[in-house]
Amino acid sequence: MIDTGYPSSADEVVLIDGAAEALRRLMANEYRLFIVSNQSGVGRGYFTETQMWSVHNRLIELFQTEGVTFTDSAYCTDEPSQPGSRRKPSPDMILGLINQYALSPSQCYMVGDKSSDVAAGCAAGCRSVFYGDASQTRTWLPTAAPCLSTNNWRRIADEILSRPPQPADARFRSGSARV
Repeated sequence: MIDTGYPSSADEVVLIDGAAEALRRLMANEYRLFIVSNQSGVGRGYFTETQMWSVHNRLIELFQTEGVTFTDSAYCTDEPSQPGSRRKPSPDMILGLINQYALSPSQCYMVGDKSSDVAAGCAAGCRSVFYGDASQTRTWLPTAAPCLSTNNWRRIADEILSRPPQPADARFRSGSARV
C-alpha cells in the first residue's frame, strides 16, 4: 500500500501499482504471503488498534479483489522506545510466522520499504528486498544488505522467481514452503 505516514482510516488505503500482479505471480509459484508491520501509531496514540485493524481489513479486501490472499499477518503496535519490543528491525515477528507455519527462513523473502524491514529479514535468515528509490544513497550493514533495491513490483517478482531456492534449513526441511 502507498505509505501515507500513519494511516488511520480505511479510506487512506491505496494499492501500489503493479503490486497485486506481482504478488499473484508469486502465489502462482507456491509462495505464501504474509504482512509484517510496525504500527507505532497505536503506541504513540495517533490512532487506535480498532482503526489499525480497519486499515488492515481494507488492505486485505483490496488485495482479495485482485486475486491476492495473505496467509497471515503480524503487527507490533509498540512505540519505538519501548524496551523488549518485537518491532522491526527485530526479527521476532518474522521468526514467529516462520515457526508457526514451519517455513525455512532461507526459502523466504522480506520485501519492505524501510531499512528496518531489510534488517529484520536478514536477521531472520531471509533474503531481503528493499522497495523504494534505488538511486537514493543508503548505507547497508554487510549483514543487512538487500539482495535487490527497486521501486518496481514486477522487477521484485522477476528477481524472486529467477533465483533458485536455497537449501532448506535442517530444522525446517519437513515442512518447508516458500514465502
